[in-house]
Amino acid sequence: MAWIASLFSSLASSTPFWEGIEYSAEAIVVIGAVGEFLTEFEYTLKGDDKKVLRHRIGKLAAIVLIVGLAIELGALVRTNQLSSKTLVALYQQASQAGADAVTARNEAIQSDGRAQTAFKAATEAQDRADTAERQAGSAIKQAAVNAKEAARLNKLAQDEALARVKIEERLAPRRITAEQTTKLSNELEPLKGKNVGLFVLTGDPETSSFGSALESVLKAAGLNVKVSPGIVFGEVQAGISIMVGKNRMTEAAILAKALIDANLAPGPIPAGTSTDAEFLQITVGPK
Repeated sequence: MAWIASLFSSLASSTPFWEGIEYSAEAIVVIGAVGEFLTEFEYTLKGDDKKVLRHRIGKLAAIVLIVGLAIELGALVRTNQLSSKTLVALYQQASQAGADAVTARNEAIQSDGRAQTAFKAATEAQDRADTAERQAGSAIKQAAVNAKEAARLNKLAQDEALARVKIEERLAPRRITAEQTTKLSNELEPLKGKNVGLFVLTGDPETSSFGSALESVLKAAGLNVKVSPGIVFGEVQAGISIMVGKNRMTEAAILAKALIDANLAPGPIPAGTSTDAEFLQITVGPK
C-alpha cells in the first residue's frame, strides 16, 4: 500500500494535476450554466405542466455550476500554493548560485593555478543564477495570471448568486405580509366606507390567490370591495393597475400611494380613465 500513498502524495504536489482539475471544473461550470440557461428560458421542458420539473432541473443546474466553481477555486488555490513553493525554491537556488559565484571568484584570486577552473565554475554558477532568475520571473507572471483568474471566478460566482436570487424572486408567488397589511390599513384610513371594485384576471392560480389576499386586506381596512373575476381580450397588463372616473381622482391617488408604500406594486401604477365619473377599480393581473 506504500505505492498508493506515494502516488497520492505525488499528485497532491503536481501542478499539472491541479491545472487539469481546474479545466475539468470549468467544464462542469459550462454544463451547469448551459443547463440553467436552457431551463430558465424554456428551451427544453416547455409548458406549464412541466414548470415544476423545469424549476427543479434549473436548481440542479445551479448547484452543478456552484460545485464546479468551488472545485475550480480550490484547485486554483492549490496551484497558487505549489507555484509559491516553486518560486521560493527557485529564489533559494538563485541565492545559492550567487554564493557559489562569489566563492569561485575568491578562489581565482587566491590561486592562479585554479583561475581557469574557478572562472569556469563562476560562469556556470552565473548561468544557473540567470536561469533560476528567468524561471522565478515566469513563476511570478504565472502567479499574477492565477490571481487574475481567481478574481474573475469570484466575480462570476457573485454574479451567478445574484442572478439566482433574481430568478427565485421572479418565480415566487406574491404574498401580503402582516407588516404590509398594517401599512396599507393605516394609509387607507381616509377611504374607510368607500366603494372600490376589484377585477381579478382568471386563468392563473397565482393571480387568483393574490387577488383574494388583496380583497381581504382591503376589506380589513374598511373599504367596500366588489370583486369581479374575468378575462381580458388582447394585451394583458401585468401586476396592479387602476381604472378611475373623474370624480374619484383624489381617492385613486391615495389608493395608489398606499399600494406602492406597502410594496404591493412598483410605482407608478398604470391608470386608465373611466367614463363613469364615480368609478374606481383595481385590476389584478399576472405577476
